[in-house]
Amino acid sequence: MGPGALPRYLDLGLTLLNLGEEAMVPLADFSLEGLARKSLRQSVHKLEREGYVCVLTGVASLVSRGLGGVVAR
Repeated sequence: MGPGALPRYLDLGLTLLNLGEEAMVPLADFSLEGLARKSLRQSVHKLEREGYVCVLTGVASLVSRGLGGVVAR
């Protein structure tokens, strides 16, 4: 249906649920330094304390593990 159907869903009494977000970050220029990134730095440290990890995986690795559909849009 697409984003235009949102009012119809809400009229039906359905609840919105955020399943995830996507971002493209130029890693060569990215830093957690400085006052502007303080909140993000705190969030990262909290996640680390709770045992979360982030793994950067190349497309070839996803395809070799049978997850090619994740990158085929």
